[in-house]
Amino acid sequence: MDLSIIIPVYNSEKTIIELINELEAQINNIYTYEIIFIDDYSMDNSYEVLKNEAKLNKKIKVIKLIKNYGQQNAIYAGLNFVKGKYIITMDDDLQHCSDYIVKMIEKINEGNDLIYGVSESNSKMSYKNLGAFSRDLFFKMNFPNVDYHKVSSFRVFRSSLVERILENNYKFIYLSAILLEITDKIDYIDVCKRKRIHGKSNYNFIKLMKLFLKLNFYYSHFISEKIKPRGNQYRIEKKINL
Repeated sequence: MDLSIIIPVYNSEKTIIELINELEAQINNIYTYEIIFIDDYSMDNSYEVLKNEAKLNKKIKVIKLIKNYGQQNAIYAGLNFVKGKYIITMDDDLQHCSDYIVKMIEKINEGNDLIYGVSESNSKMSYKNLGAFSRDLFFKMNFPNVDYHKVSSFRVFRSSLVERILENNYKFIYLSAILLEITDKIDYIDVCKRKRIHGKSNYNFIKLMKLFLKLNFYYSHFISEKIKPRGNQYRIEKKINL
């Protein structure tokens, strides 16, 4: 199989079908693939929509988590089931354009292990941009030997990295921090990030600051490994087509 596409889902009942249709339109005749959706304890009908779509298409795989663990831990859960040569992670809100996937695969085949799809930051100051700046500063400070410090949840990496990712047993998972530890063959492509059509971001200033503090506590090289909590990254309630 060529591609395993991992998509964490939270309260996205209005975008799931459109996202599936868009992905299939872009890759159906080019790659063999599976789409693994992880429902991170949505409070709407996301799981019902996913369940119905999975009945119609065996390429769609669904994991339902027993409680809300957060985007990063949900992706980690999905990584335990991938079969593809390349792993793709993207968001569930249609802001990531699936027509960049082919370009990202071409870029990784230039000798890279990891490709990020990076959009230009909005020049307007906001708590979201402040959160992104703080995150990028963390990577610059903690990974001085890695040339590339701007990360994104839209990425492609080789399945050869999965086993080493899953060796991480921190209670809080941050995939990019793990990836930058295990490879320096990293590049990116410029992408356009679409405006959100349905709903609103699940992040606010407080959540972003908590995320930043967790990132620094668990993945800073200046914090002792002995005090970092381990295990219980996720628990699965149901699986479909897996």
